Amino acid sequence: MSKHRDADWADAQQRCRLSVEVMAMAKELGLNPRSLIKNIPNRSEPWKLPVKDWVQNMYFKRFGNRTPHSSRHEEAHPLTHKENQSLLTSAAARADTQPAAPPPNLLREAENELFRKADHGEVDEVPF
Repeated sequence: MSKHRDADWADAQQRCRLSVEVMAMAKELGLNPRSLIKNIPNRSEPWKLPVKDWVQNMYFKRFGNRTPHSSRHEEAHPLTHKENQSLLTSAAARADTQPAAPPPNLLREAENELFRKADHGEVDEVPF
């Protein structure tokens, strides 16, 4: 691997706050550092999982409950299926706490009120 590529992985690991094990999972999945950085959730994106949980979820879907090849020699322990499911349900619970409906469109509400008044004869139709 080139020095530039190593620097990109180190930057992604730092910015996404990932452990060595999760980095190994991302590499084994074929992800690149740029895709990890692009998937950091923003406050306006409550449906997105944190990058660590996102990578682990994809890894366990594809490979099951095994450790990544490049981190087997370290003291890394994979999440069990039960722990992985609890991460997914907690992320879904965070997404459910956000308001479901967008804020009201005040212009549309005023327009509808004006049309209602015109239909009931409360507004003079000539200037309207």
